Amino acid sequence: MNENISEADPGKRARRRHRRRLSLAFAVSVAVALLATDSYLKSLPHLGFYLAGARWVAYTDQFDGFWRALEETDTAARLQGETHSPLQQWQLAAHEAMGVRPTPARWSAWFGRSLVVAGRDDGIGVCLRPGLLLRAVDFLSRLRGKASKSNGVSRHGDWFYAWRNGYLLASRSASAVVSLRKSGSVLERAALPEKRTAGLRWFSGRDGEIILTPEDGLPVRGWIAGESPDGNREAPAAVPDGPAAPRDGLAEFLSKPPLLTMAGTASEELSGLVFYALKCVPVYELVYQVVERSSRALPEGWAAPGLPFEFALTAVDTTEALAVPEMAYLTAALAPGYLRPLPPEAVQHEWGAFAGWIRPWAGEKLSVCAASDGAIQLITSQEPLMAELARAFANADPSARPSGELRLTLDWERCSGLVEELLLEAAGRELIRRRNREDVEAQYLPYLEMFRVLGALRLEGVFRDSRLDFKGYVAEVEAPTRSR
Repeated sequence: MNENISEADPGKRARRRHRRRLSLAFAVSVAVALLATDSYLKSLPHLGFYLAGARWVAYTDQFDGFWRALEETDTAARLQGETHSPLQQWQLAAHEAMGVRPTPARWSAWFGRSLVVAGRDDGIGVCLRPGLLLRAVDFLSRLRGKASKSNGVSRHGDWFYAWRNGYLLASRSASAVVSLRKSGSVLERAALPEKRTAGLRWFSGRDGEIILTPEDGLPVRGWIAGESPDGNREAPAAVPDGPAAPRDGLAEFLSKPPLLTMAGTASEELSGLVFYALKCVPVYELVYQVVERSSRALPEGWAAPGLPFEFALTAVDTTEALAVPEMAYLTAALAPGYLRPLPPEAVQHEWGAFAGWIRPWAGEKLSVCAASDGAIQLITSQEPLMAELARAFANADPSARPSGELRLTLDWERCSGLVEELLLEAAGRELIRRRNREDVEAQYLPYLEMFRVLGALRLEGVFRDSRLDFKGYVAEVEAPTRSR
């Protein structure tokens, strides 16, 4: 009898193995089917929907990949430990909303890969393309009556949400979700030229767009609505591929690195763009106002359209009641005798080979100086700066003349230090509404510490097709290998 049992054992064991194989094959098939379904649900016919009438919209087709790549950049390494960095602040907010610490893998599993966020006056709207997991949770919540719903809009905690063509629309504002569901505009995938990049588009008088690549130095490229300096809408030479050119212009002749430099070809359109940008940054609006007032002391045509120029903001004196900027402006020399006759209250003066005049405006710290050596023309806001540049240009190479190429450089560390000084001074004089010095130190200064490690903003651009195209780096510390 034992022999019969032993003979049957191999058959039973074979059947058990067969059943296990079938179970494993079934489990694998179910897993593959679920993964395929999840991948299909996350696939993107387009990036998503954004609020009609939005003031701005940010977007990416691979948020998880963008996030991973951003964490590997030298910029992220420098920001590590900064509790007020954008990455830290966003992760804390997401942690609070999700209940778990967000990671690229968790985000992709729950919310999919694409992300579109848009803002307007009545709120901010988010558009996602979730996979199977979040859809299943939403289905079970509605089945169990845990998700309240009204007019096609459901609510979960502080968030309102709805579905449209497989996209999840969410906002803390119910009206924003209703708007997204009924009239949200489609954002096509062509908006992003490359994968794992992120874009920001704004609509505020001068429309524009910027595309950020998560690499060392944070390369960017984009455009701002505008017109060609010479009025010609035909495209001139395009912004060349690769990083910005290395030449620093006026900065090469200064004894200390400037806070900001700008070079280009004078035009009404460029002036309009500069004024538009300065209005967005209160500190530099002061600079614009001083330049505008000081320019009244200069002869007509000192910044004639088509004239190449270079500008440098070298410092801002905050020791007086009114902050006084120290600035220099370089152009090609105009017609001989252009600086004659002297403006009212001006005093004739020479700085070596440079002949011109000084016009006191607000004491020694703000005295408009203009001089030319026949090849170039210099304008400064202080006499010591004019003397320094005149000596530096005495033996300058002819290539030091302005080229007309549009470039912008900003030193984040020095600018953040300046903003800190101005904020503390303004708070001490009770010029900031409902904020004293302690409030400023607690609420604003920690964010400025973040900017100190970013290095420099470097951009170059060109006008073409009724707009300004630009590219460069947001946080360049050590210049990457450059090519012209």
